[in-house]
Amino acid sequence: MDDYRRHIILSTTTIREALQLLNALASDAILFVCDSQENLMGSLTDGDVRRGLLNGSELEDLVTTIIQPNPKFFCSGVTQFEDLLKYREENFRIIPILKGNSRKITGVINFRKQISYVPVDVMIMAGGKGMRLRPLTDTVPKPMLKLGEKPIIQYSIEHFKKYGVVNFWISVNYLADQIMDYFGEGVGLEVGISYVKEDAPMGTIGSCAMVKDWQHDVVVICNADVLTNVDLERWYLHFLRDSADVSIISIPYTVSIPYAVLEMKNEVVSSIKEKPDYTYLANGGFYMMKRELLEQLNTEYTDAPDFIEGLMQRGLKITSFPHPGFWLDIGRVEDYERAKVSYHSILDAK
Repeated sequence: MDDYRRHIILSTTTIREALQLLNALASDAILFVCDSQENLMGSLTDGDVRRGLLNGSELEDLVTTIIQPNPKFFCSGVTQFEDLLKYREENFRIIPILKGNSRKITGVINFRKQISYVPVDVMIMAGGKGMRLRPLTDTVPKPMLKLGEKPIIQYSIEHFKKYGVVNFWISVNYLADQIMDYFGEGVGLEVGISYVKEDAPMGTIGSCAMVKDWQHDVVVICNADVLTNVDLERWYLHFLRDSADVSIISIPYTVSIPYAVLEMKNEVVSSIKEKPDYTYLANGGFYMMKRELLEQLNTEYTDAPDFIEGLMQRGLKITSFPHPGFWLDIGRVEDYERAKVSYHSILDAK
């Protein structure tokens, strides 16, 4: 996680001290002035200092004499996500994150380093044995197979991080220690990683029942063996604007028929289509859903399609987010070989 405390100063700081800190921040030069409880009081930039000095302030004066008292900020769960996007469009590059309805700073959004700040948690399912990838997975869990210098699962973490996600859970089982030892608590990637260790396989969503400390109201659940450059911000906006309970990433899948196809109506041929292509929407294995739904899971084997089917039967709103970009399920050896050639598409993503 970005060291947001570099941007925090106390109200007892002098203008001279603040100038030194602004200089050290270089292109990220903005400070947020707080009281002793880290409650936001205002912001300070080089421009504020210059104007203050021109208006008669002294270098030994306190920064409270020259701060901007009404800086932009974001409260997850309180501030509308669309408002944050407006701040970005208005070229506010660094914005403090406040806790709930309080003024306490808990982080900083830096649009110079990240695309967005999508307020979701991410659960990555990484417990499978990768049977179809044997013998490659005899001694290495599938998510830890390397693409270049990094394991498959790391690309997903880094991709979501670009959208401001810092709260990750990884569900592990087979050769779990290799994953846990490699990533630890996520410090090396500047994110937070927690683990759900299955005693027995729990399906593609069952282990979510074991998480009791989600940080956001919306959770993304995804498979560890899928590479994609999905636009998380667009997906989240789609989820909000559709007032969805669950959104499933859908992947176009085209089937080519090598023969002429007869289309029938009341047992009468209505048309003949020569070698047609039919496009279907396949389940991409990525789900966005309200946290409260996951709280309804029992700690037992549950696959995501079965769970979502039950939600549909109860009348909840399930939507699809079509993803036309890069998507690759690394389930077989030939998929892995293809991924080793094309994984750079992830790095080139927005």
